[in-house]
Amino acid sequence: MTATASLDVSVLQLVAHEMRAPLAVLKGYLSMLREDSPGGWPAEEAMPAMEAKVEELEGLAQILVTAARLESAEMPVQLTVFDVAEAVAAAVERAGARARLELAEIEVFPAEGPLWVTADGEHVTRILTNLLNNALTYSSPPALVAVEVRAGSPVEVAVLDGGVGIAPERQERVFERFSRFAEGGANRAPGLGLGLWISRELAVRNGGELCLERSAPGEGSVFVLRLPLSGS
Repeated sequence: MTATASLDVSVLQLVAHEMRAPLAVLKGYLSMLREDSPGGWPAEEAMPAMEAKVEELEGLAQILVTAARLESAEMPVQLTVFDVAEAVAAAVERAGARARLELAEIEVFPAEGPLWVTADGEHVTRILTNLLNNALTYSSPPALVAVEVRAGSPVEVAVLDGGVGIAPERQERVFERFSRFAEGGANRAPGLGLGLWISRELAVRNGGELCLERSAPGEGSVFVLRLPLSGS
């Protein structure tokens, strides 16, 4: 078996593993709702959890599709001029169901006025959504995540968390494909390990940059997306 074939098998195994958990939760809730037994959960309590798991599965599918398109150079970039606050709001809304389920809080610190950037709005929203989900994944519940919009040229959007942080020797590898480090890099974390790689690729293709501004074990991390200011 070739190295490429081995990698393909390992990736498929990883995807299957990550899909099992949300599917098991959905199956369990559906079973309880179908039986409508006294011990079953009321629909109003089950629905938010089920919606969050459906979004988790949709997120996995989106990551795989995006990774494939990036690898095959079939990812079009549709540049428009928009206020970066629009992408921030859309990303917070997308991560909102998971945050509510985990009793997490996402706090936004906007700029004083509009900051017009030239980029693909959907790509920027996807990058910020990935960063928010990453922050939730690596934080102990109930998590507190902050989004800080910084005026300047380039415009900066920082996502801050108080999670497990990343050890210095691991920080150069966080943007590699299939990189999944937990506390101090000692353990594997949930997910496919593609989110940050995809996010950096999208940032570069939009004329921007994604970097790890700072991180320390037990103190959390700060990731910063930089985008070209329109007209600069």
